[in-house]
Order: sequence, then structure tokens, then C-alpha cells
Amino acid sequence: MELPDKKVAVVGIGNILLGDEGVGVHVIESLRKREEMKDVFLVDAGTAFLEVIYELDGYDKVIIVDAVNGGGKPGDIYRIDPYSLFSESIEKNRSISLHDYGLIEGLSFGRMAGISIGEVVLIGIEPENINTYTGLSSTLKERLCDIQKIIIKEVES
Repeated sequence: MELPDKKVAVVGIGNILLGDEGVGVHVIESLRKREEMKDVFLVDAGTAFLEVIYELDGYDKVIIVDAVNGGGKPGDIYRIDPYSLFSESIEKNRSISLHDYGLIEGLSFGRMAGISIGEVVLIGIEPENINTYTGLSSTLKERLCDIQKIIIKEVES
């Protein structure tokens, strides 16, 4: 895939020891096997998004992949403006992203520190099982190809 002179990063967030909660990390692993992603900066942030924010300075687009509590059914995929998470979480008095505090904190810290990031998109996946185990549920495994396609489209846009 030819990127039109723009720097794009895809950041996977999640804890792989909690099943589907680690979906962002599993997506990054699967994208690394795709030839069309060779010019994209793929980052496994684990549960430490704040620690990778400096590496995103100067990127035109950052796509974050994470498990979210969207209220849908397991495997649902959402495209979310992460900057809306904070106000939405407060208004509804609930958490949307399983990491929204770290994500919001990281993005806010980045802005305060003068880190320049263009567009930021959150691709959120509704988890099925976030109990202590490694690997993804069969529902999320079946959605991996769909998630990859959505991310590739985001990279190209």
C-alpha cells in the first residue's frame, strides 16, 4: 500500500492476560504479517499508552485499537473520536473504553507537552470475555479479518 506522503501509526492497547481485553495487541500482531502495512508504524502499547505518546509526535494520523464497552454485542466494531470519550464518560457517568482514563490522560498529556498528532481515531471492539486467560474468544477471532480491513481503510483515508 502506498501512503500519500503521510505518517500513520496504529497503536494496539490492551492486557493480553485478560482475554478479549487484549484485542488491540492481538490486532497489531496480525497486522505485522500483512505486506501492505510495512510502511505503517505499528505499536504494541499494552496497557501503557502514556509511555508511547512521545513516539507519536509528528504523525499525521494515529489509529488506536482497543476493547470498549459500547453497549453492543461482542465483536461489534466502533469508530470513535477519542477526544469525545472524556465528556461522554462524564455525561453518562460510565466508562466507554476499558482504558479511557489512560487513553484520555495520554492524549491530554501529549497536547500539554506540545506533541503534535494530526487526526486520532479509536477503533473499539466490544469484548466477549475479559476474564483471566490468554488469547481471544472465538467471536473476536472471527472478527480479526474485519478489524484488519477497517484499519487498512483508515490508514488509506
